[in-house]
Amino acid sequence: YGDNSGHTQTCTYNSSCVIDYTPTATVPDGRLFEYWTTASGQEIKPGDDIVSLEQSINAEFENDTFVLTPKYKNCPAGYYCQSGQQYPCDEGRLCPEGSGYQGNCPAGSFCSPDSATPQYCTPGYYCPENSSAPTKCPVGSTSEAMATAKTKCFMTENTKFQDSSGQEFKLLKSGAKVYVK
Repeated sequence: YGDNSGHTQTCTYNSSCVIDYTPTATVPDGRLFEYWTTASGQEIKPGDDIVSLEQSINAEFENDTFVLTPKYKNCPAGYYCQSGQQYPCDEGRLCPEGSGYQGNCPAGSFCSPDSATPQYCTPGYYCPENSSAPTKCPVGSTSEAMATAKTKCFMTENTKFQDSSGQEFKLLKSGAKVYVK
């Protein structure tokens, strides 16, 4: 097999010979094994019997040797792939197509498990690094878009409060902001 693993398989000419090897350790990170190809480009999958293939491509044999080259595909978005194995991306982590590892979801955005790209935090919410969902600012406060922490939430002159009798009032003067701790 042409995957640099050193794995070989002996077959007898014109007899049943089922391809029984799927590479794992030699698969590049971020990729998945798809199938084998012959020198002429014919696709062969593990489990295929190559007896008929031998007869149709005798010209590809050299010194009684036949080399199959691996064909890979990118790991799908929402997953990361290592050693030919596919793993789901954790909540709050970022795994675009072709990921060989889980990336950090940037602060100011959130990443759902199947997300290929981060989604920006909207006003009124904040998102620390590796957030899987936005967190609402405390009652009576808001934030700018892409806020990264609770301390980015603030109250404005439009923030209304209620006293113990239920009477509404505003605490701040026009243009003022008070940040939440």
